Amino acid sequence: MITRPTVVSIDPTAQKGGGSFSIGDRVRIRGTGLYAGQTAVVEALTGAAIPSVVVRTDVGSARRVRTIDIERLGPGDLPA
Repeated sequence: MITRPTVVSIDPTAQKGGGSFSIGDRVRIRGTGLYAGQTAVVEALTGAAIPSVVVRTDVGSARRVRTIDIERLGPGDLPA
């Protein structure tokens, strides 16, 4: 069997989301992308087939992130 390099891999668990988030929540971006490990604040909630939020990182960049790729930070958690 030959697999083309352009085949997309879909994470079926992403549709379940990573929990409920609210505007103003402090979160850490997980995963391996450009913003992985950065802390951010939830600025907007988006409604889509894959649950996601718009966050602003502590360095000022804004981006949409799947909720499965973020974790909520508690009051005692320090930024990475």
